Amino acid sequence: MKLPLTLNTKLVVMESIRSKIPKDVLDEIYRADQTHVLSFFEEDDYTEEDIASLVRQCRSFDLIRSRNLYSKSISQSGKLNSLYEKISEYPENYIYSEDVDPEDREKYKTAGCKLIADGKVALVLLSGGQSTHFNPTVPKGDCDFGFPSHKTLFERIFLSVRKIQNIVEQRFHIQVNIPIYIMTSEFNNDSISALLKKHNYYNLSESQFVLFSQGSLPCVDQEGLFIMQKKNQIALSPDGSGGFYFAMHRHHLPSQWKEKGIEYIHVFGVDNAMELVDGWIESF
Repeated sequence: MKLPLTLNTKLVVMESIRSKIPKDVLDEIYRADQTHVLSFFEEDDYTEEDIASLVRQCRSFDLIRSRNLYSKSISQSGKLNSLYEKISEYPENYIYSEDVDPEDREKYKTAGCKLIADGKVALVLLSGGQSTHFNPTVPKGDCDFGFPSHKTLFERIFLSVRKIQNIVEQRFHIQVNIPIYIMTSEFNNDSISALLKKHNYYNLSESQFVLFSQGSLPCVDQEGLFIMQKKNQIALSPDGSGGFYFAMHRHHLPSQWKEKGIEYIHVFGVDNAMELVDGWIESF
């Protein structure tokens, strides 16, 4: 059984922490109210590499911002719920696709296909999450979602890309390779890359694909305290779909798109199995 620390022992522990943890890291840990990440010092069972590993991890992301994100999300949750309750119907300027006149529908679809033919459209597939609800041993894109065809999510998505490319090529007599940017994470980037190669890029061109990794955030408990994966390692998880905006700028994607003449991006999640690429959507 672990005995309570005496005052003298606590002072010794604190002195050990101060002597081994760089001041900038230690200050950020305290300001983020996450001093429990240093609790392994109390056990006096650690190596210099244990300390170095924790310091590297703490410097790899903003501890204070991570804590503030949690606090802000908790404080805003009530406001969002009340806002959703006020939404009773769609605004008048919304239209249902079923209500669009067939002639107008064809006009819109042609406009969308023209954008694709001109190389002005890129796809951004959000696929950084871990497939905990399906099969945690493979990326979400490789999961059988239960369709009669038993096609995986990637197979469905990239089949729709091939179809729209064929439609555009037939309409405008030009070869089309829609750029496909896949947002991965440190947890699945290598496996997604291997999956694309294994399936020969799903009969698309390798040059169409660009993989970029989203960031990570600490896993937290109900009090907002970082969960420890190991005694000297904070448990991390991909920073969600909203992490796309940070990743987009971190990987300088807007400048790449501008250089390539891309003016429109279609962003969608890998597990939104009903959202597939078509000219009708791109026209908007």
